[in-house]
Amino acid sequence: MIKLSIYQASIELGVSRETLTGAMTRHGVEVRKGTKYPLRDIFRAMQGGDIRAERLRLVKASADRMEAQNRLAAGQAFPAEEVRTQNGRATAALFCELEKFLLSELPPKVQGLDALSIYTINRAEFERLKDDCRAALGKLTDAVKTEKTTL
Repeated sequence: MIKLSIYQASIELGVSRETLTGAMTRHGVEVRKGTKYPLRDIFRAMQGGDIRAERLRLVKASADRMEAQNRLAAGQAFPAEEVRTQNGRATAALFCELEKFLLSELPPKVQGLDALSIYTINRAEFERLKDDCRAALGKLTDAVKTEKTTL
């Protein structure tokens, strides 16, 4: 009878030790360090599609990694810290505009108006705010692209 350790079986099957250990445990095999298991038990445990799922996961991870490297090489990727900083600035500007509108500009405009008029004013101001945000994000995108190309 052929017996393999989890490590040996994972190499032979092309899956991670964690995947194999999980499959064995799900099929009622107690997995312990330093133990060798009959090939029959390993085979039964892995028939649940875990090998295919693990291989697909590895292929996808490899493709994602390669795509990220290609984007970086082509100058299509931006440094994560710079994106976080610029997003923080854009978000702060958005909330500042929203706070200004809700606390300062809106109350005098809606005083004594009916619900439909209030809705109409809110809708118009909301559309203005959306346009302002789009313009700010466009400037932000252009700034990040310009910085990336000049680096």
